[in-house]
Amino acid sequence: MSRHHHIHILLSLTLFLLFVLGSFFVVAYEIKGYQKLNEQCLLEDDLNIPLAYLNTKLKAMDEKGAISVVSIQGRKCLKMVTTKTATYIYYLNGYLKELYTDLDYLPSLDEGTNLFILDDFQIDRQENLYTFIVKKEQYQKRLSVYLHA
Repeated sequence: MSRHHHIHILLSLTLFLLFVLGSFFVVAYEIKGYQKLNEQCLLEDDLNIPLAYLNTKLKAMDEKGAISVVSIQGRKCLKMVTTKTATYIYYLNGYLKELYTDLDYLPSLDEGTNLFILDDFQIDRQENLYTFIVKKEQYQKRLSVYLHA
């Protein structure tokens, strides 16, 4: 084989190596972008799911006098009552919690079931308009629900 042929093969292999390295860096960059996008989507879900849960609960209980905001142990709680039961939704120790009790029972907030991990949760009520704010990491989402009853 001639020297010219060896140089041609070496040049071809060098170009192929550059192509492989370039492809590797493009794929590595895209993986990093995908991971950031995936983390953002998961965080969005972590904020949207608690709000969707609250929206569903409120719409299911949209009856006159069935929903109120009460204070228990210094914490604002969403209270939903039926003829025999009361459900409390509140924020305590990093969790959105739910407590399902008999109507006559005065609950302790430690008894609730952990629903969602959050950094903060706020409830506000102005007549029939309920506003909820959930916070996780540096992000927050707000939901306002108007009840007809």
